[in-house]
Amino acid sequence: MKRFLIISLVIGLLGQAACMRNKTIEVYHRFPGQSWQRFDILKFEVPVKESGQEYDVWFFIRTNRKYPYNDLNFNMVMNTTSGEERIREYTLLVKSAEGGLAGTCTPDSCTCSVVLKSRLYCSVPGTLKIDIENLTPRMQTEGILGAGIRLTKAGE
Repeated sequence: MKRFLIISLVIGLLGQAACMRNKTIEVYHRFPGQSWQRFDILKFEVPVKESGQEYDVWFFIRTNRKYPYNDLNFNMVMNTTSGEERIREYTLLVKSAEGGLAGTCTPDSCTCSVVLKSRLYCSVPGTLKIDIENLTPRMQTEGILGAGIRLTKAGE
């Protein structure tokens, strides 16, 4: 009986550790009125609790099905948990070459994403800070429900 309890406990702990390995951290910002104002810089703070790990950092948006543009241009400033700063401009494809919506769609919205940094090594635990600036040359970008940052273990 004692051996059965120990084996059950070990299996349970291994199962829990396997679930924690696939954990995804997501921080999301909703836009009131389904519109992203041009000079509204999004500031994300993503907690990183494990040091010595590699992560894939994703930026994603959710749009309504009437999103009028083919893509979304934005600038990213990332400050890692160790204080390193990375800056880069991106173009997030929202519509395919045929004009249909790209990404994963439901009847009322679509989610499109781009990798900001693959295999980002976090040497210390802390907060990953990411600022996203909308570079669309209009005062507001209509049709965006929200935007977020997703952090996954590298390769998952």
